[in-house]
Amino acid sequence: MAMPNRLDLKVGYRCNNYCKHCVIGDKRFFIPDRTTQQIKDVLYAEKDDYQEVVLTGGEFTVRNDCMEILEYAAGLGYNILIQTNARRFAYSKFCDEFLAAGKGRIQTVTAALLSANEYCHNYLTGANSYRQTVKGIYNLTKRKQSVSINTVVTKTNFRTFPDLATLLVRLGVDVFQYAFVHVLGSADKNILSVLPKKSLCVPYIKKGIDIGRKAGVQVFVEAVPFCFMQGYEKHVSENYIPHVKLNDVTNVVNDFEYIRKNFEKEKAPKCKKCLYYNICEGPWLQYPRTYGWSEFEPVTKK
Repeated sequence: MAMPNRLDLKVGYRCNNYCKHCVIGDKRFFIPDRTTQQIKDVLYAEKDDYQEVVLTGGEFTVRNDCMEILEYAAGLGYNILIQTNARRFAYSKFCDEFLAAGKGRIQTVTAALLSANEYCHNYLTGANSYRQTVKGIYNLTKRKQSVSINTVVTKTNFRTFPDLATLLVRLGVDVFQYAFVHVLGSADKNILSVLPKKSLCVPYIKKGIDIGRKAGVQVFVEAVPFCFMQGYEKHVSENYIPHVKLNDVTNVVNDFEYIRKNFEKEKAPKCKKCLYYNICEGPWLQYPRTYGWSEFEPVTKK
């Protein structure tokens, strides 16, 4: 089945969290958000080429015009994905109005929950955000809205992943993903406190996958190469990423897959011996430049 073309539309960089691993970093302080009309113009211009749009930031829901933009995108016929920290969905009135503005075209709301431990999540987000995020996820699933969770894998939170998986199953989410931290922006500034060793994280990730799988919940892992995921290969999210055009505030990337594979990730010479060489993208390049290639062992037989 062909994957739909997806437009990743960044509306601006303002956010009510201050995550230690945020790839946007300090851009929120000196790059202004797009205007309502600028966003509408992009949506209109791309409507014939893209079936899906991701409304993301920053934090889309902190905009006063988020309902207007959502309604406009729905009216153009887009299937809509929302990336959010879910904090504003803790308020029932906002939740109801937002879903109504989507006119039934919101395919999924992807929320960022970083740990089942309140203090761990709050530490990583730099805000007292945990209870709002969990309540927001609960409010969405209670209203039968499809919810997926994206959890960035950091030094601080990976040991909490089994407990997080249990919580997510209980909250009734449809999908959750462990996304290995991409060392850009704030993550680059905080690299020594943020970037974990893959070999330490993977056992906890696999426990989380097992808990989700047992409950019938889909679980994926991003930016963890196949050599770490033996027996869990079908959970590698790079198998399923659609064609994405990234329309950022300051630049446009027509083919994000090409940029990701050729400029943002890399493989070692020894990877050529691996059975998965042609489908594996390798790690984000900052990882081996920090820790080297010793953890990576080519898979030579299944």
